Amino acid sequence: MNRLVMTALALAVLIGLAAPARAQVVGQIQGTVTDAQGAVLPGVSLTLRNSETGAVRTSVSEGDGQYRFAGLQPGTYALKAELQGFATVDVERLTINIGLQLQQDLKMQLQSLQETVTVTGEAPVIEVTRTEMAQVITQEQIDTLPMADRQPASLVLLLPGTNMDNTQVRRAQANIGAGGINNQMNAYFLDGASNWSTNSGQQHAEMPQLAIREFRVNVAQASAEHGGNVAGLVSIVTRSGTNRFSGEALEYFKNQNLQARDKNAEDVGAPKPDYKRNNWGLSLGGPVLKDKLHFYSAIEYQTENKSFTVNTGQPRFYSALEGVFPTDYRRHKYFLRGDWQINQA
Repeated sequence: MNRLVMTALALAVLIGLAAPARAQVVGQIQGTVTDAQGAVLPGVSLTLRNSETGAVRTSVSEGDGQYRFAGLQPGTYALKAELQGFATVDVERLTINIGLQLQQDLKMQLQSLQETVTVTGEAPVIEVTRTEMAQVITQEQIDTLPMADRQPASLVLLLPGTNMDNTQVRRAQANIGAGGINNQMNAYFLDGASNWSTNSGQQHAEMPQLAIREFRVNVAQASAEHGGNVAGLVSIVTRSGTNRFSGEALEYFKNQNLQARDKNAEDVGAPKPDYKRNNWGLSLGGPVLKDKLHFYSAIEYQTENKSFTVNTGQPRFYSALEGVFPTDYRRHKYFLRGDWQINQA
């Protein structure tokens, strides 16, 4: 029995130590409910619905009129406030991005004056409660901006204070620096879990671009929740299924006819080397149980057949080392996610 207790305590300690390694990738909506004169209203029934998945959360305003919905996945929400004797308040199109803390105060009118009040939510221009130098790369940007390597983390370079270190032959996203600090000090999180090597600054798991919903980049002044991170911090949120079946198929193709011959090939009189690059991807998501259980899956496959030219400058002695040499590259990336809302708490 003592051995079992000690094992349980050890596991609890390990879980407690691991908790700070998680990043805050969810958002929240909070605010105060008042009447037309500004007096706080306790006991107001609040219903929050995810417009994409149909998932519903419920709450009640406290004695000081305050309410809060925490742990919200990025998405669009609709909020309803109800109290007997007052007109129902509907707030539509509340957009929650990764890590956003949205302040949405509600004012309720007497029911005799108006039965329903409809409000359209507006995203705050500045989060006045946070001090980080951070920005969200949205799903629209990921889907529309061109990326030759199909690595959404490359979009980090859109932000001020970031740079690319081309002196290191590593994965592209590992060479991205922020705030003038060594890129080995970067940190990557995937759906809140740590996803990088502390030795190299590289991601452990790379997601298909089709699987990424959005990500938040902290260039400097990250909050205390991120622990010892001192350089760039990238928090990625993956896509989830909705109440509608949807999918996407893509293919990108490039060959030697679409690129010029390099200088080394010209010097040795070599013909333009064969080159072919093909990227294709497929995604599918939707409901298993409407408003309750959803899935999302994605796959991307990249092949690259190319050659490199070697010119020693001394063909008389090193002719066997010169020429055009083929090299092939293959990469597969898979993703599968399921979301199940057990209750409305």
